[in-house]
Amino acid sequence: MKIKLLLAGGVVAAFCFANSAAQASTNLVKNGDFNGGSFSHWFMTGGPVTDGQPDRIINYTQPGNVYGESVPKDPYTKSDFGAYFSSDAPSRHGAGIQQDFTVSHSGEYDISFDYYIPTNGIDNPYDADLSVSDRSGHLTTLNADKLGNQGWVVFSVDEFLKKGKNDLNFTLTVPQNYHGGRDSDVYAADFIVTNVDVSGVPCASGAPEPATWAMMLTGFFGMGAVLRGRKKLVATIA
Repeated sequence: MKIKLLLAGGVVAAFCFANSAAQASTNLVKNGDFNGGSFSHWFMTGGPVTDGQPDRIINYTQPGNVYGESVPKDPYTKSDFGAYFSSDAPSRHGAGIQQDFTVSHSGEYDISFDYYIPTNGIDNPYDADLSVSDRSGHLTTLNADKLGNQGWVVFSVDEFLKKGKNDLNFTLTVPQNYHGGRDSDVYAADFIVTNVDVSGVPCASGAPEPATWAMMLTGFFGMGAVLRGRKKLVATIA
């Protein structure tokens, strides 16, 4: 009996390991590094503002491409492209980007992205926030003035996602006391985001899906057949 339980446990562990490895290696978000300078698979939300920002792609490695500031290459990805969030017009709040994706198994997922806060934006007189959320709720809000320029930073959080449709949202907001204008004294802080990733290990938490149970039960019966055959063989030899 103990051997059967151990083998059954081994089947479950092996299945979970294989399933988890496959899930962990798959990014549910498409075009998370905006490679090639495209917003493919992303939707614009709440904007753009009157000067065409935010919601634009930038090749941040080009010298002086961020209003005269040169941004170093993100060491965590091969891509040189990122979503550039900036605002010179405060009349529009909540401008951003969103992507819908499908979760095949309920469980814990890691949601991560790389961000860079240019000194150019921090030196501007007005502040800005970049809020990140999914269908389950708010994940984080990055405040440019409080964080400052720390180089490239990886943000990562574990989130329980239910099976089915989900989404990921990046939203730029500017201060309510921002009065607008076109001169250099009214600009808000800016952000660069790239390497967006949603992947996880569903077997680590929650009950297996029905299809998973079916596969595990098949394994149990298979192991039982092997054990019965082994017992008969031992009895014949004896």
